[in-house]
Amino acid sequence: MPTPADLPLPAPAFWPAESRRKAWLIALCAPLLTVPLGAGLLWNVLPYPWGTATGLTFAVFLLVCLWTDSVWHKVFNWATYPALGWALLLNVGGSLQAAYGSPSLGTEEAAAALTADLLGEVVGPVAWGTIGLAASLLGAGCLFGLMTFISMLARCGGGDIKMATVMGAFLGWRTGVLAICLGYLLAGLASLGLLLWHVGLFRLVRFAVLRIGYALVPMLVVRPQLQADALLRRPIPVGAYFSAGSVLAQVSVLAEIVWL
Repeated sequence: MPTPADLPLPAPAFWPAESRRKAWLIALCAPLLTVPLGAGLLWNVLPYPWGTATGLTFAVFLLVCLWTDSVWHKVFNWATYPALGWALLLNVGGSLQAAYGSPSLGTEEAAAALTADLLGEVVGPVAWGTIGLAASLLGAGCLFGLMTFISMLARCGGGDIKMATVMGAFLGWRTGVLAICLGYLLAGLASLGLLLWHVGLFRLVRFAVLRIGYALVPMLVVRPQLQADALLRRPIPVGAYFSAGSVLAQVSVLAEIVWL
């Protein structure tokens, strides 16, 4: 059973105004460092797309969300809103460069470019790692709608919805949806592993069988109780698993298998 020392720190609901201002300022200005680093020095050093301007900025965003959600079980507005703005700004630049920095396109080439944009393929300079404004907006809208729907079915915090929206803006709708699915899969596996560790395989299987029996014939089966209430009520840091899912979703072999 978890002890108070095992539980995360309480969420800082009311940070001092000065601390909040610093957090917003750092979040707004951090891409001024990651963008030139990715576009100039690291894009051909780190694995693609993490060494690009967009990839490096997205990686920093994921690390911040992983940290705050693991420690406080909260993804803060100062992390999501600036990241969303920078994702859109970078993809505006990628789309403009593709449109005006290249020779004029014929009808077929223009159609192919629009298709690539909507599918979230690279648009603009490779060192930027941008997917284009259309794919960015489509991804943000799709993941916002998906997470809003999930929040109607299960407990889902507003920070998780905002984080998923930012993921869609950076990744596009296909990679973003895959990242969300992988994140929930990892969260489920981690929760199952935690239950197995604290409860044991036999008791967990017995509970599952009795639970199914109670659902089918409640008059004959007594509702089972699992002595892990505190463990089951423990919040799951979904943002941390979304971060891991975002990394896995960009493994080209895995993405090709899923979207084959």
